[in-house]
Amino acid sequence: LLEYDLQELSDLYKDALETVAPEDDEEAGFIGARYMPTSYIKNFEKYREKIAKEMGVDENLLKQTQMNLAKFMRRLIVRRFESSIYAFQSTLDSIIKSSEIIRDWHERVGKVPIYKKGKLPDVDALLEATGEDIDEELKDIILDEELKNYKEKGLWLIDKKEIRKGFIEDVEKDIKILKDIRKKWFSKGFPKDPKLEHFASIVKQKLKEDSNRKIVTFTEFADTAGYLFEKLKHNLRVFKYSSSDASQKNKKTIKENFDAGAKIQKNDYDVLIATDAISEGFNLHRAGIVFNYDIPYNPTRVIQRVGRINRINKKVFDELFIYNFFPTATGEREIRVKQISTLKISMVHALFGEDTKVLTKDEELRTFFAKQFREAFKNQEELSPETKYENFIKKLRISNPNLIEEALNISKRSRVRRTTKKDRSGVVVFGKKGDEYVFKFSPSPKEYIP
Repeated sequence: LLEYDLQELSDLYKDALETVAPEDDEEAGFIGARYMPTSYIKNFEKYREKIAKEMGVDENLLKQTQMNLAKFMRRLIVRRFESSIYAFQSTLDSIIKSSEIIRDWHERVGKVPIYKKGKLPDVDALLEATGEDIDEELKDIILDEELKNYKEKGLWLIDKKEIRKGFIEDVEKDIKILKDIRKKWFSKGFPKDPKLEHFASIVKQKLKEDSNRKIVTFTEFADTAGYLFEKLKHNLRVFKYSSSDASQKNKKTIKENFDAGAKIQKNDYDVLIATDAISEGFNLHRAGIVFNYDIPYNPTRVIQRVGRINRINKKVFDELFIYNFFPTATGEREIRVKQISTLKISMVHALFGEDTKVLTKDEELRTFFAKQFREAFKNQEELSPETKYENFIKKLRISNPNLIEEALNISKRSRVRRTTKKDRSGVVVFGKKGDEYVFKFSPSPKEYIP
C-alpha cells in the first residue's frame, strides 16, 4: 500500500473537494446539471410518451440514468485527480467545454439537447451552416437537416421554454465552480506533482536493487499513461501501451522486452506503463514488480493485471511485488475506491478462492488449499490484528443488527470510560482517519458473544 504526501497541494485539494462535493450537504457543490436536463422539464408527464418514442428508452429509466450520470461525473472529477494531476486538468477542461456547449444551445438556439450518448454538435459549426441573416423558418429547416445524423444516434431537442429556469442557472453555477478550481490550480502553470515524484523515486530504487526485475505500471486512464511516459522517458527506459498504441510493432517490442524466452529477449526497456488494454492477450513474465498507479472500482481488473505475469508454469521470480496507490484520505471520502474495491475483492475470494494478495496486506487468503497455504506461509504471513475485530463486527451485523444500529446512533466524538472496579472490564477502541482505521483491545472477559 503506497501513500504519498500532497504537500502544498493538500489545502488546494481539500478546498476543491469541498467545493465539488461538500461533506455536509450532498445537494450543494457541483450539480452536473448539463448531464440531467430531463430533471428540469417543467411538465414531465407531458413528455413521458414523447421521450419514450424519441429516445427509445423508458422515460423513468432515462431520467434516473441522467441523474446517476451527474453523480458519476462528480466522482469522476475526484477519481481523475487521484489518478494524476494531468488527468484532473483534462477532466476540468472537458466538463467546462461540454457545459458551455449546452449553455450555447440554450442561449443561441433556444433549445436544450438531450442525447443518450456521444459528443454534442458544436453550436458555432451548426450556425455557420445556417447563416445569420436567413429567414427563421428556413434556418430551422437547415438546422434540422444538419442535425439529422445526430438525431439518428439519439439526439432530441426540447424548447428551452419547457425547461425550468433553474437548469441554465445550475449549468452556469457548475461552469463557475470548475473554472474557479482550474484557475486556482493551473493559472500559474502546472503544479508540482508529489505522487509522480514519489513513484519515480521508488521505481529508481527498485531497479537499482535488482535491474533484472522488470516493472509494469497500470493505470485506468490513457492520458495518465501518456503523462507518466512523458515525465519519465528522459530518466528511465520506459515504454507505453494503451489502446491507441495497439500495433504489431509495439506488441512485438513488449514481448521481446517483458516476456520472450532467452533466445529472443531484448533489454531495451525496464518499465512498461500500460492501461488495461494490455490485460488481455499479453504475458509479461519478466516483470517482477507491479504498480497500480490508480485503483479501478472493479478489483477483478487488478487480478487480471497480475494474471499477465504470475502464471504458475511461467514464473521467473518466486515473489511478485505489488504496490497499490490508493486514494488519499481526502479523496476517498467522495469516491470510496479503496472501500468498494476491497469489499468486492473479498466477495470474489469468498466465492472462488484466491491465493495472492493484490490490494492490501489485510486480505485473507482463501482457496481450496487454504490450510496448506497457511501452513507454508505461516512464518511469513501474519493475520492483520484488525481482522479479529472486523470479523467480530461482521458477526454482530448478522446476529444482533439492533446493537449495531444503537452504536451508529452514538453521537460523534463521544468518549467511553470504564473503571477497573466493575465486575467486567476491558474495552475495544476504534480509531479512524479518512477511511483508514485501526482497532485496539484491552483484554477482559467476554461481555458479548455474537
